[in-house]
Amino acid sequence: MTLPQEHDVSGIKLYRVSGARELIQSYSASCLILMNQDKIQYEDLFIVGRQRHEFENAEVSAALAKDIEQFFELTMHFPEQQTYKTLKQRYGLQSKRLALLSPQKTNFTWSFFSFLQEFHKDATRIPSDAQIEWLDKLQENAFLGSVFDRKYLVNNDEWAPAKASSYWRKARDAQKALKSTEAAIDDKRLFSPKARAAALTSRAAALKELKQLTAAENCLRWAYKLDGPSEHLKKTWSGYDAN
Repeated sequence: MTLPQEHDVSGIKLYRVSGARELIQSYSASCLILMNQDKIQYEDLFIVGRQRHEFENAEVSAALAKDIEQFFELTMHFPEQQTYKTLKQRYGLQSKRLALLSPQKTNFTWSFFSFLQEFHKDATRIPSDAQIEWLDKLQENAFLGSVFDRKYLVNNDEWAPAKASSYWRKARDAQKALKSTEAAIDDKRLFSPKARAAALTSRAAALKELKQLTAAENCLRWAYKLDGPSEHLKKTWSGYDAN
């Protein structure tokens, strides 16, 4: 990581949780120096690294996050940041806590970056249950859709298509949600009636979002024959009736 010799920081403002704004006067390899001479360590400032001080639960607008990201891209050049950004875009990662790599390589984002590289290079790599739970709390729905699609392909997990479809719908990608459940239609040997019914119910929800109502109704009726009136089915059917 290197810093350019000169960079105009006069227009960059630091937003505190309290709502106050502070102008940045200059920066060093380890911190930002504000006009009031306060020093803010990078590990305390980073959107991804808000573990301490008043930045812990900061709500940052998309526009401000972009400004901060551009500032650090201009002032801190290290090649891993671009690779990380490309991978985040590839898998639809959006959480502010994962927005940037911290300049401190002990920061948790570097561990996640390493995992993301492994996930991308190794088609059999699947997150642990703890990692999946963490990603779920961050609402990284698109990435989890990819994870559960992979769990079906790698582990023959019969419940994975329904879960993948659910995450893709949360990510507002009904087409990928629909594709995730194709396996439940085609592979009749792997799926138990309950798992197949769950996938068909998720498929119906995706079809409903795509306004393919007749196909959605057919999937729901098929799921009902396999497993009866599950709570997921009743909720989806209720939503279907409302349309």
